[in-house]
Amino acid sequence: MLDCLHYIMQYKSNFTIWYRNCSISEVDKNLKEQFMRNLLKLRFLWTFLTLFLVLSLIAGGCGKKEKKEEAKSATKQEVAQKASEEKVIKIGAILPLTGPLSFLGEPGKNAIELLKDKLTNENIQIILYDSKGDAKTGLTAFQKAYNVDKVKIVLTTLTNISLSIKPAAKENHVMQVIIAIYPNIASDYRLALQFCYNAVKETEVIKSYIEKKKPKKIFFFASRDGITNLQVKEYFIPWLKKRRIQAEVEWFDVGTKDFKTLVTKFGASAANLGILLGYGSDFQGILREIANYGLTEKVPLIGGIGYLELPQYVKYELVKNSVFIVPKFLVSKVGSQRYEEFRDNYKKHFGKEPTYDAAYTYDAVWTLLEAVKNIKSDDVEKIVQYILSNVLEGVTGPIEFEYDGTLKVDVILARFDEKMNIILAE
Repeated sequence: MLDCLHYIMQYKSNFTIWYRNCSISEVDKNLKEQFMRNLLKLRFLWTFLTLFLVLSLIAGGCGKKEKKEEAKSATKQEVAQKASEEKVIKIGAILPLTGPLSFLGEPGKNAIELLKDKLTNENIQIILYDSKGDAKTGLTAFQKAYNVDKVKIVLTTLTNISLSIKPAAKENHVMQVIIAIYPNIASDYRLALQFCYNAVKETEVIKSYIEKKKPKKIFFFASRDGITNLQVKEYFIPWLKKRRIQAEVEWFDVGTKDFKTLVTKFGASAANLGILLGYGSDFQGILREIANYGLTEKVPLIGGIGYLELPQYVKYELVKNSVFIVPKFLVSKVGSQRYEEFRDNYKKHFGKEPTYDAAYTYDAVWTLLEAVKNIKSDDVEKIVQYILSNVLEGVTGPIEFEYDGTLKVDVILARFDEKMNIILAE
């Protein structure tokens, strides 16, 4: 293009100089007219090319400007998106979603699902992690939650997993919401809250029952898990020795299927009372063997909160001589209206009764939601302070904490009716 313009300019200049130096006599009129027409054509071509060049330069400048504006706009969008992502409050829920204790993880997952829409509205994201019911796996899940997903709050279930995670949560200033009954599990970390009743309260109710019944000998069916080990060795045996009540303890592993040997020992022990501590999934095997041995109506039984799992495993005939410990909100005609609404909603969505830990998980996440909504911040110090300073009404009752971060909960003695509904024990 530039070479063409240069040629035209040179030709035009030479022709004009030559023409102006010519006289009429020297150039034929026809030739002159032909030169004039060529000159006009050249001038027109010159004007067109000049205009084309100017417009091209302008268009190029505009294009560059548009590209700059687009780049600037894209940068703004990236910054806005990054800011939006930073505003999302991430909560890691570390649950036993697979493995032998997965039946305990599913209810918690379901409870969180019921709050999904409310969480989204408040820009809160729950990320699920599978602990597989194993302490090491649970700790690995926490490290991923903190280092990769940048969570500021973790919800943990089960005693062994919650205890394994707490030191790491404390070191990294991560708030820990605990669904486990281990005594004082939150007491040594100010950003930890125990959204569950305390095993000490379960022990105290059983002790009251023992004092009322005055048995001469007690037989313990004790699961080899952290909380049962603590209850038996630290709270029951020393207390029974002081009262000169004999005690025989038989331990079993979680997931045991054959209880014939243990029940045979129970039958030969001449015990006046049997105590079952552990998970309901194991209790079913014990109760069936007790029935096979013909002891169901001969020896009364009292159990821990694991009894609450039994309606899905056994019929009334196996538990008609049993009483057990429950949080007050679960007992018919004693629990709150909010729990009944939660229960109906849970059954509607999942086709089954909610477990006690599903209710506690729901309350824990709902309380975090209320705290964030009111303080409009993801500062975990402020979130904990808001929860401790306010008494909220949850599905499990008033959400209020002791000085050591333990939830204030009323636990009572209950039994099953013939339809396996939970009612007050007489």
